[in-house]
Amino acid sequence: MANTNITMQEVAEDFLIEFKNNLLVVGTSDKQFEADMTRAHTDTGGSITIRKRVRYNVGDGATISSVDDREEKSTSLTIDKRKHVATDVTSREMTFDVKDRFNERVVAPMAKALANKVDRDLATDIGKEINYFTGTAGTRPSAYIDASDVAAGMDLLGMPSEERWIGFGPLAYSSFISSSTLQNSFDQQLNRDITRNGQLGRIADMQSYKSVYVPRQLAGVGDSSATPSNGFVDAGNVKTIVTSGNTIVIENLQPSTTGVFNPGDKIQIAGVFSVNPGPDHVSTGIPMQFTITNTSAVDSDVSGEATITVSPSIISDVGGDNPYRNISDPTGIQGGVTSAVSLASANSAAGASDTPYEVNIAYNKGGIVFAAPPLALPFGVPAADMGTKTDPETGISIRMVRYYGGNNDTSTIRADVIYGYDLQQDFMYGLLG
Repeated sequence: MANTNITMQEVAEDFLIEFKNNLLVVGTSDKQFEADMTRAHTDTGGSITIRKRVRYNVGDGATISSVDDREEKSTSLTIDKRKHVATDVTSREMTFDVKDRFNERVVAPMAKALANKVDRDLATDIGKEINYFTGTAGTRPSAYIDASDVAAGMDLLGMPSEERWIGFGPLAYSSFISSSTLQNSFDQQLNRDITRNGQLGRIADMQSYKSVYVPRQLAGVGDSSATPSNGFVDAGNVKTIVTSGNTIVIENLQPSTTGVFNPGDKIQIAGVFSVNPGPDHVSTGIPMQFTITNTSAVDSDVSGEATITVSPSIISDVGGDNPYRNISDPTGIQGGVTSAVSLASANSAAGASDTPYEVNIAYNKGGIVFAAPPLALPFGVPAADMGTKTDPETGISIRMVRYYGGNNDTSTIRADVIYGYDLQQDFMYGLLG
């Protein structure tokens, strides 16, 4: 049967199935806000507000000494990204290709390419956003405890335990499936099955998957002093006390050094620990970790100083009980030589940076909030040459349009997706490798 009567609505339906099946990172995200993204928001720039969990202090005894002013923090999910894929098909192909062959040769490869691009961009941004991490930069995680440490860190930081995911990069995945330690954690038949399917299955109370789009980080050079511990290089110290905000001045670096820090670098500071978000802000005993958010590489000046911006913002407790405090010392980061900075790096020698490391990504489903609402159909296009399809399960929408070019007797088919996402840093964790 010829393909002459196939409409773009039919193509959109087939395309969406292939697109959805090729999403890994996006496929495990929270899409509950799709219903709020109506057609009024389908133009780039539409947004909705996402409220974060409110935190409170808890008092002792029957007498109330103070009442918290409720602080409702929020972020925005903005539809600010758009991707498309397009190809030309000849009239002969449209005439003689049966539908299944057309789907195999044209639709499926287009859908996979578009899904891979959306997944890659999202994974890259997650890698930049993650600040909490475990593992050793430059050393592949290969034992069950590596994944278990991730789950434990998420527990200590109060991250929701339900619907957790961990995405392994190819190197970590290769080490995991070949590790005898890990294999012994599974039934042999089950282990053979999940390896054959390219998945690890459930590990350390997290669902797992492999993605070639798990980000890799090329660290800055740090300082020229000795490596403090495996997977880190020294990187100066905090100059003066920091009680709040996201700006830190680093001193005691090698003067006039290019690329001491790179955007997305992970650091920790001696004596500064993360805290559980519960009312007592109990120290986790794990160093508080930050990711560098400067938009370009950071150089040291002639005096060996550099200014970095970090995420999350530092929240201390100067002046009273702050339910959102995120560092162990309520008075802030003290600064001075005791506040030494360690930079995660895959290089065994300080002062050199040429080996990237994987940032395997773990998150509660709510750590990635995603929406892809319907894109408006164009005016003046015949109904058979355009179509849109929304997945009833996820709310993700795809638009297809076909238009004819008379000079070459070809038709151009394009697929578009418009979307946005918000990353909830409090729900994400990294496993360096």
